[in-house]
Amino acid sequence: MLCKIFPLICFLFAGNIAVSQTAPVKKIIAYRQSVIPGKKPAPEETVKKNEQLSLYAEIVKSKKIKFSGIWIDNEYYLFTLKKVTKTPVEKSTGDGGGKFIAVPKTANDVYEIVLGKKQEPAPRPGTMLGNNLQNNEVVLYYSYNGKQYFALLKKIKQLETISLM
Repeated sequence: MLCKIFPLICFLFAGNIAVSQTAPVKKIIAYRQSVIPGKKPAPEETVKKNEQLSLYAEIVKSKKIKFSGIWIDNEYYLFTLKKVTKTPVEKSTGDGGGKFIAVPKTANDVYEIVLGKKQEPAPRPGTMLGNNLQNNEVVLYYSYNGKQYFALLKKIKQLETISLM
């Protein structure tokens, strides 16, 4: 009997260790949307576009982490955090006035990452950052319980271009 229970106990113990060591940031959610000032241009017309980024971090509930830096497309930005009080978070899709769920309903904590200005030169905390910057459009650097972590997003979702009238 003990021979049958022992492997189960070992499996549960190992599973508990793996769960307790997972990173507190569950995922990064990001959207990029081009904005054209004024009326929508004719197809052959070239117009300067501005870009808006919407960034969110989903964090395991009640975990206290310290965000240290964010790189977007290899550029370092200053930022502030704004706690999202209610999920799901809806965003506009574009000119049609439609909406979509940007952040699904979750029991975890969600923070909006509000970008400030670019900082140059960009800080480079270690060799691991270089690899992460090459393979991901968003790299968020943070610490939890004295350990350093990177939250990564390979690709920012591109939304339909909107024009402001």
